[in-house]
Amino acid sequence: MASLREVADAAGVGLGTASRALNGTGYVSEEKKKMILKAAEELHYRQNMSVPEPAEHHAGLAAKGKTGIVGLSVPDMEQPFFAGLLKYLEIELHKLGYHVMMFNSLGVSNRVEEIVEMLEQHIIDGAILNTTESDIPGIGRVGSRIVAYECRPAEGMTQVYSDHRQGGRMAAEEFLRCGCKKVLQISSDSTFYTPSSERHRILEEILSAEGTEVISVRLAWTNILSYDYYRRSIEEYLRLYPDADGVFVEDISAYFALKHAEESGISVPEKRKIVGYDGLDLTRICQPVITTIVQDIPAIAKIAAEVLVKKINGESVEQNYVIPVYFQKGGTT
Repeated sequence: MASLREVADAAGVGLGTASRALNGTGYVSEEKKKMILKAAEELHYRQNMSVPEPAEHHAGLAAKGKTGIVGLSVPDMEQPFFAGLLKYLEIELHKLGYHVMMFNSLGVSNRVEEIVEMLEQHIIDGAILNTTESDIPGIGRVGSRIVAYECRPAEGMTQVYSDHRQGGRMAAEEFLRCGCKKVLQISSDSTFYTPSSERHRILEEILSAEGTEVISVRLAWTNILSYDYYRRSIEEYLRLYPDADGVFVEDISAYFALKHAEESGISVPEKRKIVGYDGLDLTRICQPVITTIVQDIPAIAKIAAEVLVKKINGESVEQNYVIPVYFQKGGTT
């Protein structure tokens, strides 16, 4: 049985447009409506098959005209950090009586615009967004039902993010404790706002003030979630700066930095210190365990879910929720 998504794709329209045409809940041009109805007929689409029927405990939501569905958008579900975040968000939202629809936005055009359209058409009640997009049409009209994670797609939007200033400070203090004189740090070269850039700014500020040289490299965001790109980039810059005695990168790159050091005959931590960022499970699987700054994914998910539900219910919330990070000492420093 075909889903509403399949009908929309076959007709070459957005999910909201397909929903309006099939439900008769809003304007759709006659030309598009014919295309949508034809696609629905050819695919044997049956109304209401794409949206789960409200469970008994969702009866209260249905009575209030709500669907009990929330959209979750991240750039890349394959990336371990986002996979963990989605897992805990789904758990927390389920506790609060909501189902979730997950969206992978990197490399898929207009995915966040589609979410905005679904919010406007009340196909979903709210959304938690982590997006690289800016100037998203219509997002201001539905901002009261959106929580932004590590991004600011519109001015004044509620944000949840880790305390990256604290994280940058922890990393800097570890490099200073270890006596590092030349630290290579790698971040994303993004034109959009993200609080995560603060960790790199703070680290450079603290280390430079103490006389430690800091080399800051910014990589293109559109490639940064590729494992091969992580590997090639860390190898390239460690070849360019072989005398770097400190490396500050996200956990996946930290693993590749450790692997490169082993292959190059550079002892870690004797000759090179490596500090990761995120606190992924893989940092504790490899040997030595990677020293890293841990983002508290369960806490992030709990706060984001609770704040979103408050917004859906029209309750007042703060504009910014900053989640503490913590230090994981491993064998790479």
